[in-house]
Amino acid sequence: MICTDLDGTFIGDDDSMYQLLRIMDSRDFLLVFNTGRHLPSVMGFVEEMGVRKPDACICLVGTEIYLLSGGEYLMDSDWRQVI
Repeated sequence: MICTDLDGTFIGDDDSMYQLLRIMDSRDFLLVFNTGRHLPSVMGFVEEMGVRKPDACICLVGTEIYLLSGGEYLMDSDWRQVI
């Protein structure tokens, strides 16, 4: 699993980002974005850049967690109760 921030970490060098994604896909890595962004902003990035959906998104500085299930994101209700 690779868990990464977006801005200034995953985003910034497109060639390297796409190379990393190819390596991850060839080795069946899980991808998690951990960001201050909200989920619609993360999905905008995914669509704009044409990258695969992450397996999970930790959004709004950890206050919301979404898990990819059947192609859609579901908020982690257990985490929601804790936070």
